[in-house]
Parts: sequence; structure tokens; C-alpha cells
Amino acid sequence: MNTKSKKIKNRSPTEEKTVKKEKKTNKVLLRFLRYLSKFFKNKQIPYVTNKTCEIYLGEKNHIYQNKCRQLLQTNFQLNHLQVNRFFETSIGNSLLDWLKRFFRIDHPDKNQTLRKMMVEMAKNRYGVSLFSLLEQVSPEVDLDMEKIMSTMTDVQKLVKDTEIILNTIQELSEAELTNQPTQDFATLPDLRFPGNFEVKESQVQWEIYNQYFQKAIVEILLYQPASFAEETIPVIIQSHGLGSSPEILSSYARHLASYGYLVVAIKHLGSNTEYLEKMLSGKALEVFELSEFIDRPLMVSSILDELEKQNQTKWAGRLDTNHVGFMGTSFGAYTGFMLAGAKFDFNKLETACEPLTENPNMSMLLQCEALKLPRQSYQLKDDRIQALFCLDSFGSEIFGEQGTKSISVPTMLVAGSHDFIAPLVFEQIRLFQWLTTAQHYLVLIEGKSHIPDFDFFTRSINLQWKTNQVPSIKIEKRNTFENYIQAFSTAFFNFYLKNTESAQSYLSSNYAHFLNQNSNNLWLISRTSRELLTAKLS
Repeated sequence: MNTKSKKIKNRSPTEEKTVKKEKKTNKVLLRFLRYLSKFFKNKQIPYVTNKTCEIYLGEKNHIYQNKCRQLLQTNFQLNHLQVNRFFETSIGNSLLDWLKRFFRIDHPDKNQTLRKMMVEMAKNRYGVSLFSLLEQVSPEVDLDMEKIMSTMTDVQKLVKDTEIILNTIQELSEAELTNQPTQDFATLPDLRFPGNFEVKESQVQWEIYNQYFQKAIVEILLYQPASFAEETIPVIIQSHGLGSSPEILSSYARHLASYGYLVVAIKHLGSNTEYLEKMLSGKALEVFELSEFIDRPLMVSSILDELEKQNQTKWAGRLDTNHVGFMGTSFGAYTGFMLAGAKFDFNKLETACEPLTENPNMSMLLQCEALKLPRQSYQLKDDRIQALFCLDSFGSEIFGEQGTKSISVPTMLVAGSHDFIAPLVFEQIRLFQWLTTAQHYLVLIEGKSHIPDFDFFTRSINLQWKTNQVPSIKIEKRNTFENYIQAFSTAFFNFYLKNTESAQSYLSSNYAHFLNQNSNNLWLISRTSRELLTAKLS
């Protein structure tokens, strides 16, 4: 008898009764949803959602009822050709693998059947929604309500776990605050505002070489002070995320340049906005080039080589290319981890990806692609990278605990509570706990998401879409979050690149508390709280 059968056999009468009740509820809910689909066609959506959420959650559970209504009323108007092209990519097919557990599909090619369904939903005048999905249900394809409800429970648990982490980080940050000397930051320079230097911006193309590619043309945005006061010019490399561009980090680049840094923002040609747009228009077969896992860190090292060559002629030998800072977001954060010494853990990644884990961690769609790389030891660490500032990081499975422990430089992770692509619970918290470098910090911003301006992102890749639920945060909040990041990145690089002693006081829960006075959505903890954090969350 298999394990599953034993578990079922050993259920208590109470457990059996509960399971039967859940199955009955799911069947009733599915029949009810189908019955109510006719009201949806008559645009009586509020009636449908209210009744559905009342039946499943009960009349008293008002908070979750509101979230339930938002979910059921959400719809996306998408270009069906772009939908089809995406689901034909490797990442798109992996997403189908993740989605198909919600269906009972009586067809040998389940992914192909599901892809056709998604395309038909995109063609539907009501767009992609739960109710347009119900219209696609047929004798060959039916919804698995048990899996759907189980996943809803998992999502609810993720929300609760995130709330627990927020409360824990706040508690630890306040504890650190009591052990720090009082500092009146109102009398010190306000790092949220630009520095004293005017900023000069330029776009260049460099020919670079390394042992993996003979020649490559890379586009770079340079941000630098119009004139340098210091004898030594510190350098910071910036790396954008998947399907993004250097411009996404431009406000931080300008800010750092105003404090005397040369900021080099790279356009990663195999994983940028233009490449993703090519995929959506049918000119590329994948979301990104697989080689980017290796090419990205190699590109940074090659650019540093080129900076060393140009140092004498363009900067009079004043560039400090031996102590370089790095700022990256998402896939750019991964790039920084590799340069700082992180190692692949293919065995751990394989366990997590085959089959793809059921937890709602969308970054796994990208992490699992690394399994297609040759299984070998990649030597991508660059000792010139001396300080790592990472936004919206991922790598919990691609590096694991052992691979993360190899990072050897001061590191600051910035995380958001509303990151649904690389969730705080699965990614940044675990990465912070695994870091062993002598100096590392976690900055947590409540309300910050992975993609702060979704409209800007979709316009940049020419994604044809509309929705009644816009997943972007308000401009005033984005500006506040941006100010936080500008302040902490400046303090972090001032201390670890410029060796400015006075900058250390800013790298504290004390400074986070000062910035937090009007918003109450920002906390910082340092390495000293790591073990206590692990104990509280275990």
C-alpha cells in the first residue's frame, strides 16, 4: 500500500468528515460559479462576486470577502498573439506546468490544450478572468476546485507569513535602536536629496572581449559629476532586471553621481526590454537568452577591464577600479551575487524545479531555467566588486544556503512586502539569513512591489493589455520608496567605497526610524539580528 493510501486510511473520523465537507463545498462552489456565469454575461458582476465570496468565506469574514471580490472581478484584456508567443517560450511552458494542476485535462498534450485555452480567453471580449475561464470548460477540460482552493489557502498563508515577518523585522529593528547611540539626523546632511555635484550623462558603445565571447558591442549609460573634486573617483556598476533597461535605475544613478561617483549602467542585450519586445512580436523564440546567466557577470568584468584601459586617457588615472560598488535589481541582483562569490547549487535547484514547486514564487520560473546550463563549476567572482547593494533579490534555490554563504563582501538587501514575483518570505529573508559576510543589512519597505510602475513596464515592451485592477503603487509612495533607496545606497557606498566614517551612522535602524517618522513603512536590521530573526521565524 502506498504512502498516500496509508495517510487516507489513518485519518480520524473527524478528519474524514472535514475532508468530505471540503470536497462537497468545492463541488457546490464550482456548480454555483457556472450557474452564475450567465449573470456575468449580463454584466451583473457585483452580484456574482458577492454571492460567490459569501458562500465560500461566510458572511462574517469581511476582510477576505473584499479580497475575494477583487480577485473575481479582475480581468485582463490581452493580445492573443502575444499570449500565444509567450506560452511557446520555455518560461511560458514552465508557467503552463505550474497552472495545469488547477485542471483535469483529458488530453495527452495537457500543456498544448491549456495554451489554446489561454489564447481563447485572450480573444474573449471579457478578457482573461475567472468567468471567461469557466466558458472554456468542456468535457475534456474541467477545473480542479480542490487544487484551486488549496492554492488560495497557500496564498493566504503567504500573506499571513509576510505579516509575521513585517512584525518581526519591526520588533528587531526597534531592539537594535535601543542599543544604538542617539543621533540627531536633522542636523546632518539629508542623503535623500542630491549631493553637491552637477551630473553629466552620456551614452557610449564599447567593444569588449573575454574568454567566452570573442567580441561584443555593449551599450552603456554613464553618469558622472560634471567635475570631480576628489583625487580618486569611485565606480559603481548598475545592472537591470529581466526584460528591463538601465533607465529603470537612472534616478539612483543620477543621485549617486551627484555625490561624486562614476556610475556605469549596463544594457544587457540578451535580457533587456528590447529582447522581450522581440519575443512578443515573434522575432525571438525565448523571453531571454540562456547564456545571460553567465554573460551578465562576465559582461561586468569585461567592462571593468575596459574601464582600466581607458582610465589614463579619459579619467587621468583617477578611477578606483579595484574597489567597485555594485547595484542591481532582480536578475541584476543575481548578477551581483555571482560577482561577489555566490555559487550555483544545481542539486538543490533540481529538487525545487522537477517538478516545479507549488509555492507562489514566480521567480522560480527564471531560476529553474538555469538547469539547462552545463553542470560545471563557474568561476565568475570578480574581486574588484567590494560592496553589493541589491533590490528585489532572488536566488534561494539557484544558490541555496551553501552557495549564498560564499558571498564575501558587505551586502545590503532591499526588500518589499508586496513583491509577488520574488516574495519576501521565499527569497530575501532566506538570503539574508544565509549571508555570512561580516557586514550585511536588510532594509524592508512595506508596500513596495517588484515592478513599481507596471504601466511603464508594459509600454516599454509594447505589451498590449488593459485591466480593471492596476498593480502599480501610487506616485507619491513610489517617490517615498525611491528616497529611501537613494539615502541608503549613498550611505552604504560612502562607507564601504569612500571609507567615510560619518556614513556608518546612517547604516542603522536609528536612521531608518528617522526616515520613518511620517510613514511607518521602513525598517532596517543588521547582521547582529540575523540569528534572532532565524529563531523567531523557525
